[in-house]
Amino acid sequence: MAFLVLCIISSTAINLIFKSVTRFNANTFHVIVINYFIAALLGVAIAGSSFIHLVSDPKPWMLLSVIIGALFIAMFHLMSLSVQKAGINPTTIAGRLSVIIPMLFSIIFYHEIIDHIKVWGIVMALISVILSVYKKREHVSDKQSLFLPLIIFLGAGLIDSLVKFSQDAYLNDELLPTFSALLFFVSLVIGVFVLLVQKKSFRSIVIKKNLLFGTALGFCNFGSIFFFVKALGNSGLNSSSVFGINHIGIVVLSVFFALILFKEKVNKINWIGIVLAICAIILLTIKTNHL
Repeated sequence: MAFLVLCIISSTAINLIFKSVTRFNANTFHVIVINYFIAALLGVAIAGSSFIHLVSDPKPWMLLSVIIGALFIAMFHLMSLSVQKAGINPTTIAGRLSVIIPMLFSIIFYHEIIDHIKVWGIVMALISVILSVYKKREHVSDKQSLFLPLIIFLGAGLIDSLVKFSQDAYLNDELLPTFSALLFFVSLVIGVFVLLVQKKSFRSIVIKKNLLFGTALGFCNFGSIFFFVKALGNSGLNSSSVFGINHIGIVVLSVFFALILFKEKVNKINWIGIVLAICAIILLTIKTNHL
């Protein structure tokens, strides 16, 4: 259970760091690039020599790694904007409930079984996302920001579906650390390229607060993946239970810290959405051993 708790804490910390970046006027994209540098270093350290061998022995799945890596940095940037404009709660819920997209992908393309509980869970999940991002009319100036959680929902689901396809078609347990390391490395390269196009100086990027937030984000980003994999193999629970507890824990913990640390306003409709989100995740994880 220790790995599962660490995974929930790491994933929740990602949203909290994005919110803090704005509060301390750090540069969001610079923080994201530094984050991927740290995460790539950690990934390469764990993958070891197998990562270096990719250069001399390219594999078909590397193209998927490039695509997913590009989506990673794009979604991370959009996530930071969503946390800042729409808030931690709707961003977290949209990201967590994106799990229904790879589930539908599995049902359609891999002919996995779906029951009535899953159908109700999917419907409830969609309703909860809409309710959790609802704002009153006086916030019309931020109306466009309401679409950000929806983009997070679709983008995160697409990434999960591509990762599932990669694992099913090409990967095994031995290649997973290398696959993860390459994802972070591709995201880093794209981020550095964007900075070069923008003609940003190295000194303007590596200021103290950018380094601080970027380093913290890198460890949390890598940890959210690393500890989840560890939890799957060492928690003593089946994978569906680990998956459900992880998602529910992130939603609940993020809501708690958003209220305590950032005093985010949550109206009654948002609360209904949050409760429905937790119920939807529970329904989506019931009797999933056969999936």
